[in-house]
Amino acid sequence: MDYLFKTGHWLVALSMIALAAPELRAEPSGRFDGAWAGRVRQSSGMQQCMPRIKFHVAIAGGTATGEADATGRRLQFTGTIDAEGALEGTVTGWETIAVYGQHRDGEIRGTWTHRVCGREFTLTRGGT
Repeated sequence: MDYLFKTGHWLVALSMIALAAPELRAEPSGRFDGAWAGRVRQSSGMQQCMPRIKFHVAIAGGTATGEADATGRRLQFTGTIDAEGALEGTVTGWETIAVYGQHRDGEIRGTWTHRVCGREFTLTRGGT
């Protein structure tokens, strides 16, 4: 193991593992690509959780990036979407927030989990 790190061959080994496991890679292209937007609403937690959050995501080749406007505070989103439409990522810029969603019937619906505020979101292609 030390040999891999000392010689820099760890990157080659990691690349070979990634190529050998296609089910672990993000969707290569396609059907989810584009701009998605929607709102995040509170589903559980403390009353003082941010009430209004707009969520915008751009998807290209299985990579998802975007931002959320949480009552004037800009938060950054990074994640992936797989071939079955499973979205997974994190929101940062305040605290790290786990985001999980699933594409179904033309929408991506999911949860936005913070330590004290549970939220749900719905994204539509080109939505506002």
